[in-house]
Order: sequence, then C-alpha cells, then structure tokens
Amino acid sequence: MRGRGTAKNQERPNADPISYKMLYDEMGAKISIGVESETDEQQLRATLAKAANDHQNDAGRDYLIADHLWVEAYLLRGEKQSTVSAGRLARYIPEILMQ
Repeated sequence: MRGRGTAKNQERPNADPISYKMLYDEMGAKISIGVESETDEQQLRATLAKAANDHQNDAGRDYLIADHLWVEAYLLRGEKQSTVSAGRLARYIPEILMQ
C-alpha cells in the first residue's frame, strides 16, 4: 500500500485570486480582508497569498515585535461580515526585509 503523503505534497489545482476588501490594517503584523461568500477554498488560498504579497513590504509596516505578517480573511455577503475567519495565512518576514 502506498503512502498518501502530506497535504503539501499532494497536487492542488491552481486558482486565481479574487478581489478583496481591506477590513483592518493598522500597519502592524496583522491585516484582515473580506472576500465574497461564494469563494471556494482554492480561491481563498490564492487571495490570502495575494494580499500578503500586496502588503508585506508596505513602507509603514511595523515588524518590531513580530517576524510574521498574518492575513485573515472573512466572508462578506453584502455589507455583512462573518464573525469567524474563513482562512488565515502567516507569512514569515526575514529580518533583512524588516530593515
């Protein structure tokens, strides 16, 4: 019987990120975004990565006490927002980028 491997070793279909709305960002180590409630898991993963890419190097971002950028996504339906996050991504920020 063959082993299954870990999730990161299994093939995942690529999805394009979708547009997101910035919900919270005080230029620290955490941002919150909103995505449409019809978002599937692969789109959510791609959108979390895009938001991290878009904002990890913001000039005013303060990594003084953290070495990760946390991106949390909440589902949106109209103006209503989910109370629990739909997904979260932690992006390690090397010390060289923090200077």
